[in-house]
Amino acid sequence: MPKALSEARCQLDHWRSQRPNKRTRLPKEFWLKAVTLVKEHGLNKTARALNVKYYSLKKHLDEAGVDKGCSSSENDTHRLFTDRALIKQRYSL
Repeated sequence: MPKALSEARCQLDHWRSQRPNKRTRLPKEFWLKAVTLVKEHGLNKTARALNVKYYSLKKHLDEAGVDKGCSSSENDTHRLFTDRALIKQRYSL
């Protein structure tokens, strides 16, 4: 697990252990941090690492107006695949 995700998970685990009521909502600051982590590591990986619901994190991404797509390396792979498909289509390869 990447260091940034691991540190965020430790902070969240500590917060969860200190809260008086188990139904207390996560602080806004945590969600903002999670959104920034999604930009680097992707939605699914971040949700799993932080042990939060995927769709809850997705909702916060939507509210923040962030592209919830793939991480940068996955975007590069997707672009490469798409470019190859367009070239094959254009030149009938």
